[in-house]
Amino acid sequence: PRSCSRRFTVRSLTSCPAGLYSDLNTVAAESSLAPMVADTASIRTQLEELHDLPTPVRSWLVEEGVDATDDPAVWVWALIEQVDADPETLNRLKVIAREVVHHTTGLWAYVLIRGADETEVTA
Repeated sequence: PRSCSRRFTVRSLTSCPAGLYSDLNTVAAESSLAPMVADTASIRTQLEELHDLPTPVRSWLVEEGVDATDDPAVWVWALIEQVDADPETLNRLKVIAREVVHHTTGLWAYVLIRGADETEVTA
């Protein structure tokens, strides 16, 4: 049984049975301790190359960072032309953007929709 602590301290690493140290390295590499790998320019380019979107997108804003749980994440703002699009259409657009980000980086994407004429978009 793996009874070794998942907290990454010197004490927990030295008290782990042989072989679990490599498991901890794997967990650390896959956790929020891993460096950010999101290339925001590449993500934006891929989003801009999408065709047949559920609603026209004037532009995309993409940022990387750490979310509230200290996990790496990507924030995507879709600036759309049609501000009165129905919720189902907007949800489809969010799913498409999340899939692009996840396929490119493996990270979760927080997708926000804004009207292209809105001037108060923080990115």
